[in-house]
Amino acid sequence: MLLNYLCILSVFLHVLTVHSQCRQGCKCSSKVTICVFTQISGVPNNLPTAITALTISGSVSSPNSFGHLSPSAFSSSRMSHLIMRYCGIDAIDAGAFRTLPELKRLNLEFNKIQTLTQQSFQGLTKLTALDLTENRKCDIKPNTFDGLSTLLELRLGEMDLKTFDLNLLQSLHSLATLDLHGNRLKTLDWAVLSSLTNLKHIDLSGNQLTTIPSNMSSLFTQIVTKRGSIHLGNNPWKCNWEIKWLKNMSVSFSSVFSIGNIICDSPANLQYISSISVPDPKLKPILPKILNCDKTKITVNEGMAVFINCTIKGDSITVKWINPTGTSFASSPLQQTGHNVYLNGSLYISSTSSSDLGNWTLSVSSKLGEDQRTVDVNVILSTTTTTTTTKTTTTTTLTPTTITTTPTPTPTITPIKTKTIPTTSSKIVTTKTTPNVTTPTLATNAVMVQDVSTDFTFKWNSAPQNIGSVGYLFLVVCAAIACQLFM
Repeated sequence: MLLNYLCILSVFLHVLTVHSQCRQGCKCSSKVTICVFTQISGVPNNLPTAITALTISGSVSSPNSFGHLSPSAFSSSRMSHLIMRYCGIDAIDAGAFRTLPELKRLNLEFNKIQTLTQQSFQGLTKLTALDLTENRKCDIKPNTFDGLSTLLELRLGEMDLKTFDLNLLQSLHSLATLDLHGNRLKTLDWAVLSSLTNLKHIDLSGNQLTTIPSNMSSLFTQIVTKRGSIHLGNNPWKCNWEIKWLKNMSVSFSSVFSIGNIICDSPANLQYISSISVPDPKLKPILPKILNCDKTKITVNEGMAVFINCTIKGDSITVKWINPTGTSFASSPLQQTGHNVYLNGSLYISSTSSSDLGNWTLSVSSKLGEDQRTVDVNVILSTTTTTTTTKTTTTTTLTPTTITTTPTPTPTITPIKTKTIPTTSSKIVTTKTTPNVTTPTLATNAVMVQDVSTDFTFKWNSAPQNIGSVGYLFLVVCAAIACQLFM
């Protein structure tokens, strides 16, 4: 009896110890800790060291801001399940999980991881499930998943992937579930995918796939046999003879295929129709054919651009242009340099040269046949002209110019002699003399003689210029006598 009480007391004390170590905001038990934190920047401290499962989650509106995960982030070596959602993780340091050798399930969905390398998951030799959903535009380097030989489930959905190298999965011999939904994949290396012999569940929905080659029938048969699941909906499927095998298989094994979502996007007469509703006769092959090219001959100067617009049709065709020297340029959805071949058969040459001179051949081919069209490109080659330029040296001699300045005439002052006139009167006659100033701007200079007792004024210069000295003296005497009479 005492022994039972001791056992109960031991369990109670253990529970108290666990809860005393549990950080506020977490729910802890002896094996599991669930924490819902927002706006934190790292793994919480003081978590129970004996836990085997840990969940840390922010939210869509309030994500955490962990930044990078370092090897010192975790201290529990017994942890087997780790979930970290909306934690703002943008980088995983090399060996970040090396202290978690027992980890089996790792969920890092809804983070911001930018790059993954082989060192990102180093030491996780027992990992069976990895979820990286919605780490958008993450760059997955070669060999990232090497060393995860026990991985059974890989989820890479909603990562905005335009391409995905299936060779990344070659070391995952045990892989049973592959989720690539919600990306922008236009094609896949179907041969590599079909080599995953243990695959049971595959999700390729919500991408840009248009067809699946018939050599995938062996893989799909394998999945059907294992009663797995195949999700192919929400892709722009091209309903033609190549997809006929898939339609017939999905009808026969509807429990495995999400057949209701396989909707035709082309041709136009079958658009928006479910593939299972398309009669087999309408899934006949379309032979490769060049419908039109807007030019059969073109002449351009060297260095100029050329665009030849063509229209083609056909199922699963290969499009290429062959230049006059035999070099082939294949169509590509990506922009190329110099010579661009478009999926509709058009050709663009950004700058013509001598190697472009001659017949270009458009080839459209498939398993069902081939069609060709020739266009003559005449490039007028430019000639090189050498121009000799003679430099002429002109010497300019500056002759000093002598500038003659006419000095401003200095005014000439002609003194006026004062004559003494005899008089019998005691009165004094004062003669006021104004100097005769000669300047270039004055035409006539006046000299005035004024009697202080009268306002009589006589202008000497108003006398005629031809009066002689005797006449002049006579006038002076007459003036003096007149003055005496008036006084």
